[in-house]
Amino acid sequence: MPCDSSDSSFEHLFDEVRQAVATVRHAHFRLVWVAGMTPAERGRFMDALALHLGCPCLKIGRSLSASLLELSPRLRAASAEDTFLDLLLGAASDTLCLDHLEVLFDPALRLSAVDLVQNASRRFVLVAAWPGEISGDALTFGPADHPANVRISLPMAAIPVISLT
Repeated sequence: MPCDSSDSSFEHLFDEVRQAVATVRHAHFRLVWVAGMTPAERGRFMDALALHLGCPCLKIGRSLSASLLELSPRLRAASAEDTFLDLLLGAASDTLCLDHLEVLFDPALRLSAVDLVQNASRRFVLVAAWPGEISGDALTFGPADHPANVRISLPMAAIPVISLT
């Protein structure tokens, strides 16, 4: 189902995220994961959510890739974390929606994607689109036999996960 900012069927999800944001605003990690839907539907949802929250929605994959493209592979890995944080700082907002985080899981960048986003949420209130699947008791990214595979058991301590499915 396509997501539109005026789609009343998503109002309850917008409200759920808004409440979660209010809850984490003064927490150690000011992060809300949003999981579910297809990547295209989730992207439309995140754009509409950013409008509802009055904050920017950063497309991390596109922005980070463009910033790192001209660097050698070794420098990309060394610069990825700082470049990610620079993108967040450049948005000039204390609340941000983050989408297309798949690039953070690229083994060549040698990042711990979940830790990177969590640590950034100490500086910003982040509503981040989980780029993988939500299945019962876990968030997963990538096939089990892939180097980029991540599995996070739910519930994560003090970090809400909003399921869009």
